[in-house]
Amino acid sequence: MKLFSILTYTLGFAPALTFANVNFLTIVKALPGKEDAADKFLASTIASFHEIRPVGQTALFGIKSFDNKFLVLEQYTSDEAALDWTYNATHVAACKPMAGLLDTSTVSVQSNASPETIQKFIQFLRPSSS
Repeated sequence: MKLFSILTYTLGFAPALTFANVNFLTIVKALPGKEDAADKFLASTIASFHEIRPVGQTALFGIKSFDNKFLVLEQYTSDEAALDWTYNATHVAACKPMAGLLDTSTVSVQSNASPETIQKFIQFLRPSSS
């Protein structure tokens, strides 16, 4: 996920933004000592989601920064498509391990979605925020 994602980000990130209606940039830190496991988990999860091709998801990128933060960009055709995938059983099951690898209290989300969609998205990532 490291160098390849950085290149993908640099070469393909900006043009891809123009094709999505709803963008989420999620930033989260790995738990101490779990950095490599979190990196592998996110890389494999992103790869599997690329194979699934969720309805309404137009792009998914992940980048690990040098200070062990993970930046994940998700793009959707609409708020409804974003929430449909967020709460889809396949997505929920695949994301369960993140609780033991990522410090969900550090989750930061930037988005152009509606405030309600952003709140539901954050609640999925950090259930204690509800």
